[in-house]
Amino acid sequence: MRLAAKLAVFLLLPAIIVVFPFVVGDSETKALDEDARAAMREESFIALDGGVTHYELAGPEDGPVVVFVHGLTSPYFIWDHQFQEVADAGFRVLRYDSFGRGLSDRPKVNYDADLFDRQLLNLLDALGIDEPVTLVGLSMGGVTAIHFTDRHPRRVRAFVLFAPGGMREHLPVGARIITMPGIRNWMAKAFGDLFFERMVIARFTKDAAQLEAIRENYARQMQYKGYKRAVLNTLRHNRLYGLEPVFARVGKNGKPAMAIWGDRDTIVPPEHSERLRRAIPAIELHVIEGAGHTANYEFPDKVNPLLLDFLRNHARR
Repeated sequence: MRLAAKLAVFLLLPAIIVVFPFVVGDSETKALDEDARAAMREESFIALDGGVTHYELAGPEDGPVVVFVHGLTSPYFIWDHQFQEVADAGFRVLRYDSFGRGLSDRPKVNYDADLFDRQLLNLLDALGIDEPVTLVGLSMGGVTAIHFTDRHPRRVRAFVLFAPGGMREHLPVGARIITMPGIRNWMAKAFGDLFFERMVIARFTKDAAQLEAIRENYARQMQYKGYKRAVLNTLRHNRLYGLEPVFARVGKNGKPAMAIWGDRDTIVPPEHSERLRRAIPAIELHVIEGAGHTANYEFPDKVNPLLLDFLRNHARR
């Protein structure tokens, strides 16, 4: 390549980098505000200290309370196959979108453990739920459940963890790079849609119809501004590794606990379950054959009987 051509490429490269995100486009085109929520008449929202939270509450008012907490990228729809069935079994069931996900606000703050802990605590208080609850957390939701149990032991009766995060020794190099200030905003706009599409595919091992339903639910939340920024900010500020001491501390309080893992999980590999058992030796562990990271969504026929049996034995007053 001639010197002039090399110089041209060198000079144009910064402009290409800057312009590229605007060429590929971005799915986040709408504001999630009062006007947008006014059109969602069938949804429930509540204003908390950190922002508006989208939630759903079902089941008998006097039933033992079970709270479902979703993971890093998926909002509360990920519990679609458990929510009503648990409510029909006589439990008071609550699920909600964590800040930055689903139809909850995307505040411009650090998405750390304190934020998610405070949101859950404020939500329970705002809904008048002061009795001990059973927490059911998936992936990062399992980390939120563990932090909450550690910080507010009197508010928790028992907990169920689906492939919880926190067992890695450190954050993968790739995640550290894409969440660096200055890089993460560019990455979110340039490659965010493709990145989340691939994450969705990596989670599921079952059938095409199920995958299409997941894509539709993701598309709903990804049309609102701030989702990808919130996820990348969470990876940077909400520690999802090196948490075995916290798990071990919670394990010493003797609360009933169960863990469920898919044997084909590539997000939080099933071998992490051994680290979990070392931290909480008394935990009841089940492995779902053929399941990926979201065994609860892929194989509810296998998961729900285990969950209901645990709740009937340990979640009642």
